[in-house]
Amino acid sequence: MGLLSIGAYARAEQAARAGLSIPEIMAYSPAAFESVGYPTRVVEERELLRYADHNFEAEIPKLLAPGSFFRGACFESTFTEDEADLIRGIQDHVVAFTRDALGQAVKPLTNLLVQIGLFRVIDALARKWGRERLSIFEIGPGSGYLGALLIQSGHRYASFDVTQSLYLWQNRLYHALAPDRFAERIVDPFDEAAPPAVVHLPWWDFLAFHKHCPLKADIVISNSNLGEMRRLALKYALRVSHILLEDSPMGLFVYASPGMPHASDAAAIENEFASAGFTRKFEQFFHGFTSEGNTLPEGILELEEHLPLYNPSEREGRLSAATVMGDATMARPLDLEFAKFIHGWSPPEPG
Repeated sequence: MGLLSIGAYARAEQAARAGLSIPEIMAYSPAAFESVGYPTRVVEERELLRYADHNFEAEIPKLLAPGSFFRGACFESTFTEDEADLIRGIQDHVVAFTRDALGQAVKPLTNLLVQIGLFRVIDALARKWGRERLSIFEIGPGSGYLGALLIQSGHRYASFDVTQSLYLWQNRLYHALAPDRFAERIVDPFDEAAPPAVVHLPWWDFLAFHKHCPLKADIVISNSNLGEMRRLALKYALRVSHILLEDSPMGLFVYASPGMPHASDAAAIENEFASAGFTRKFEQFFHGFTSEGNTLPEGILELEEHLPLYNPSEREGRLSAATVMGDATMARPLDLEFAKFIHGWSPPEPG
């Protein structure tokens, strides 16, 4: 089980929508993506290849410069050997399953690399709390590579997405990474008392969490999308996040960027956090909120001054983005030639 066909998704979504109210349907549609022409639906399996990676953003050349820091992704372009091992392992999985299941090998480059920023945040928070493994719930994971990093490093992970195309891509990615630990909620019922390590939920299931929440989390992530959500969706997501986090001594909501201010600017988002019962604790390298009354461990605010790299093996070597990305000549992302042409840029060569 685990793999979800395009047709099965369509049938499940239609059945769910038939019973939903007007504001629920209004809230959960990919309005921001559709406003800029981002393709939100697929009808053929091979179309999923385009979601394996994207490199067209104007910031990419600067992002990969040696030693650079990009606040919008909480990303420093210096890597440890441990980080390189994680990234290369995920690249290998994606190359294999895109080749075998989608008919063309694609090696993810920048979309995977930049997710190391929030991964480092989660690792640093876990260490400050003295925790080796956390339960993470992600709202709108996009191409899914933060989840991939968390899954590969042993954390429990669950997510949902409102965009059909991305949801189907995430399904295949998570199944490739953890076939024996993965449940696709649309086709895989699971024991809520002992959920599997990796859970994928459709948006209509998330819409029922205020009535019955089958999962709990230590950290909720919602990156580069809070400003893009319809206001109804933002209000709902933050209030449900409070329920997800209520049993954890950590109880943190974390993101690096609010995304495009399509529906809400920074001030409006801040107000919604306060209305939902959250208090800001972090703002320097990432945005972090706790439930009101949660106590932070001693020394955790050091993360406002320095964000450590992920380096459990304590190896001393440091690598560039180019070295970690490696050569994609034989497995190019679909947009790479277009991105190179419009930006007059080529990915840095491995050193």
